Amino acid sequence: MNTDQQTDARQPGMMHDVTVLYVDGEPVAREQAVAILSRMVTDVVVAESVDQALECMRETSVDIVITDILAPALDGVRLIGEVRRMAPDVPVLLACGVEDTALLLKAAEQDADRLLLKPLLPDVLVLALASIVRSVELRRRLEAADGAVHLMMDTSPHFALLAEDGTIAYVNQGMLAFLGLSTYTDFVRSGACVGDYISELDGVPWKGGDDWIRSVIEDPLDRERMLTIPNLRDPARRLSSFMVAFKEFPTPGRYLVTLTDVTELEDEKRALQDEASTDPLTGAFNRRRLLDLLAELEKTSTHGSSKYSLIMLDVDHFKHVNDEWGHDVGDVVLKELTKLVQNNVRSSDILARWGGEEFMVLTPDSDHRRATRVAERLRRKVEGCDFPGVPHVISASFGVAQATRGESSSSLLKRVDEALYQAKNLGRNRVVLSSPG
Repeated sequence: MNTDQQTDARQPGMMHDVTVLYVDGEPVAREQAVAILSRMVTDVVVAESVDQALECMRETSVDIVITDILAPALDGVRLIGEVRRMAPDVPVLLACGVEDTALLLKAAEQDADRLLLKPLLPDVLVLALASIVRSVELRRRLEAADGAVHLMMDTSPHFALLAEDGTIAYVNQGMLAFLGLSTYTDFVRSGACVGDYISELDGVPWKGGDDWIRSVIEDPLDRERMLTIPNLRDPARRLSSFMVAFKEFPTPGRYLVTLTDVTELEDEKRALQDEASTDPLTGAFNRRRLLDLLAELEKTSTHGSSKYSLIMLDVDHFKHVNDEWGHDVGDVVLKELTKLVQNNVRSSDILARWGGEEFMVLTPDSDHRRATRVAERLRRKVEGCDFPGVPHVISASFGVAQATRGESSSSLLKRVDEALYQAKNLGRNRVVLSSPG
């Protein structure tokens, strides 16, 4: 087809690569219509009834349907419903006689793309078909463009999604395989959405749904966003991390969203963070990490929305252990002490090695009463533990302090240290509660 033909589809005698299904129970009307249609399109398929028309649609790729609303052995209303079910995008032209007003109103109510009045005049049919043909050819060009976009997405080394007006219109093959699916059609038929597979967005648990798309695209701060998705191909269901980026198409509301796998980088980052915040001997948090946590709680406490306490413990006569049985035995004692404390506090309580034989237990959402009970329980557990390599009883002294509203971390640390010092001066192996600051 040359350029002139593409730009002037109204001219009669022009051939378009389009298949028209013409449905009419009257032989004369069919013959006249087919003669006109055959000069405009490459293929005209004829049917005399609804069942025959539907059979033609199952066997042939039909671009346009033209049918009478009511003719012998033909129910145009039923046909429109079946066509919409089988091929929602196929345009339907509905013909109706002008002499029956009620039938004409009924025809106007149907989900047809164009209403034609009978008898079908050649010029009217040509103009109506030309308009519909242009829409079919435009849809084909759009589908071809979409096909090219999908092809480029499928060859991308990254996961890619096509978003239209906040909803996902396509998912590339790489991501489908990661999600355990073969084709995008399978994904659509499953009724699921990408958000159902997401575990976290920026470290916050995600409850499902594709609102995350709008959250990323409409982010006023234009932040670097991170998604966490379980790897369904990994029997252990290890979480994978993805950095999200997007680019808007010239068409408003259409975006290409890419997910770059940064799992290894995130693992390395976490490992470095753990290394920087963990005591190498005991595996407990180190002094630096505890100070960071206290600084965060200090900000929260300033607004009166949180209460917390701090327990400080020191192994009694630890220098004697090192001098008498060696530093290797001393290290074993510190490791066993770490395990003992971790096994006797809540999962939300935080143990840190403060230095040497001194440890801290940070107890969020705890007042001084609970913290004192925890300290007393730990004191008894330490006293009753048989530490490897040490033939005598090892004990520990404890100081306890509850943070007051607006109190600085340095003030809290000073008070708990003074309480521990007092416990040692009173004979060791005891718990002392600090007075409020």
